[in-house]
Amino acid sequence: MSASVPPASNNISESIAKLRHLSRVEVQSGWRYSDCDSAVDYVNICNWQVAELNEKGHIAWPSGKQVLHLGQHFLIPNNLHGYPVTGLRLLLGLTWWAEDAQIFVNGELVGQGDLFDCSDRVLLTDSAIPGDEFLVILRLVSPGHDSGALVRSICFYESADSGLDPGFVADELEILQNFLTRNLANLKFPYSPNQIVAHQAFIVKRETLKSEIAREVGLIDWSVLCDRQKFDRSLAVLRQNLLGCLRDVPRDLKDGTTESAESAERRENHLVFVIGEGGEKLSTSIYIGEIYLLGHAHLDLAWLWPIEETWSAAERTFESVLKLQSEFPDLIFCHSTPALYAWIEEHRPDLFTAIKKQVAAGLWEVVGGLWVEPDLNLISAESMVRQVFYGQRYAQEKFGELMRVVWLPDTFGFGWQLPQILRAGGLDYFVTQKLRWNDTTEFPYGVFLWEGLDGTKIFSMMSAAIGEGIESVKMANYTFDWQFKTGLQSAFWLPGVGDHGGGPTRDMLEVMKRWEMSPFFPSLQFAKAVDYLSLIESQFLPEILQSESAGAALNWENKPILKDEVVENLSEFEAKNFNEISDFKTILPRLPIWKDELYLEFHRGCYTTRADQKRQNRRCEELLYQAELLSSFATICAGAIYPKSELETSWKQVLFNQFHDILPGSAIAQVYIDANLAFAEVDRTCRQIMLKSLDAIARQISLPSPPQSDAQPI
Repeated sequence: MSASVPPASNNISESIAKLRHLSRVEVQSGWRYSDCDSAVDYVNICNWQVAELNEKGHIAWPSGKQVLHLGQHFLIPNNLHGYPVTGLRLLLGLTWWAEDAQIFVNGELVGQGDLFDCSDRVLLTDSAIPGDEFLVILRLVSPGHDSGALVRSICFYESADSGLDPGFVADELEILQNFLTRNLANLKFPYSPNQIVAHQAFIVKRETLKSEIAREVGLIDWSVLCDRQKFDRSLAVLRQNLLGCLRDVPRDLKDGTTESAESAERRENHLVFVIGEGGEKLSTSIYIGEIYLLGHAHLDLAWLWPIEETWSAAERTFESVLKLQSEFPDLIFCHSTPALYAWIEEHRPDLFTAIKKQVAAGLWEVVGGLWVEPDLNLISAESMVRQVFYGQRYAQEKFGELMRVVWLPDTFGFGWQLPQILRAGGLDYFVTQKLRWNDTTEFPYGVFLWEGLDGTKIFSMMSAAIGEGIESVKMANYTFDWQFKTGLQSAFWLPGVGDHGGGPTRDMLEVMKRWEMSPFFPSLQFAKAVDYLSLIESQFLPEILQSESAGAALNWENKPILKDEVVENLSEFEAKNFNEISDFKTILPRLPIWKDELYLEFHRGCYTTRADQKRQNRRCEELLYQAELLSSFATICAGAIYPKSELETSWKQVLFNQFHDILPGSAIAQVYIDANLAFAEVDRTCRQIMLKSLDAIARQISLPSPPQSDAQPI
């Protein structure tokens, strides 16, 4: 999404690296290992062998669900490169690739995970005392299909009272540096929904700011490093001085330019950062716009695990979210898949009642729009309609309202007829992130109108990736790139462990609370997807209404709005685009219209894999059509009882098997044993319905009594 970024200032980058060395310690090379699967209560790891790192810096071991124990003693030092650590929190950050992971500290199990819940930050102590020692042992089980790996391990020393520490300030500096760098690198705007005014003084000032920031960073008093109080005070002064530099930007522009009242007002409305009144309000972000958060836990109904395991994963995920919401009342969570809610309703009515309460309170959003998150290239149009019909009906009956957001983050591409079906089903917004996986062509838009074959349009968004944590630098960079790509000031982020469920973690929410107080980070706020989408849609509303009325007359669909050029410097920008940069006043707002399927350039083998599943799906779709047709005739002609319940059950079995990791053939073998049983049951049910219906219809045919001399055998 981002443009190419020029090299950062060496002075700032070196200071960022030095600050991080005062709070983070790489410990990947310190592990010892044992492949003996024994108890970890009283383990002496001194006799274990030193674990070697491979070329990627990982500790790897063979596939086949093999067990590996890793152990390491952690001794708290007096200081890190001179910076005292007494009283700081000590956390161990781990990332692994393992089917099962258990983390023991001094013999106590403190954390668990798997292939998808594959990272953790374990609190070793909330107040470090030099000389204290911790024994950490990891029990890791390699995947059946792949080698296992301990990917990364880092110790973090952080302020215990949400105050400053060198690592936190380093992240703030990197975010500010990246913002200014991207601001200059992104002089091209693919399109924008707002009027954007670029004034020469403003652009030049941003370049000057980089020098001013480098100067202020150079004034960090490293001579008092051994006195933490004095050094932290030096960092606090740095932050205040940086805020002062940024506060002067609007005033410098006013004093140094002459412009019309109209252009001045327009410029004030579209400054990229602002300072709150009074620098003492350090919780006021310097950036216009904010990051809206929505807790999420992608849960594949089957993939590398059988369907039965999904139910327990859903229970754990939903119970975890409800518990966190009791501790973090601002947390809003979303989940799709009415089929999953229906199972919870039947088997865990207490849990379902708690979810309904949170839905009513606006803290739990039911998204999706379809019965499951299906494959949408292989199934028939009738199946698409049934996915929407059964999903929306369940949401209406159980939660009191239709879903408005189509939520398909992992489906492998989308057919061109979908906008018509989705809008007819009461859905207003379409969200995916899957086209970010394209292996060849980058999908050009973040927000767009997707126009179907019949001209129906649905407001669509290519969201941030799913399965993310709260990583400040990554989130800020995404936000800055999103702003320049879409022209929208506010971004959308989806924190939460996914694929096998999980959702947001306590550590994610605690880190979020910490960054809420930083003026060098965009403001944070939880919001439902439908509210965020309504907000950004409203910024395009006049254009959407125009496009609805203009229809095919618009001629800018599927095309970039401006030249896709990377401008290396200000002079080149002027030469390529304008006689004078002051001529660059306004870029007309444009919301792109996409008139085509949304084709995923990835996972192509899914359409030739497990051909038996494709065949059975199509056969069951045809049988259901025939069964419904004949039973309707039987009801009309013979007064037979319409088998509504049996047909609905059969439809839901087929719709479930259309899930995007079942029908395409990307799941493990056990999944297809279960899927085949369901298809066989649908086959039997449909044939029984057809026979009963034909029998009822035949009884209504009046025939002469036998024998008949001219009768012919058939």
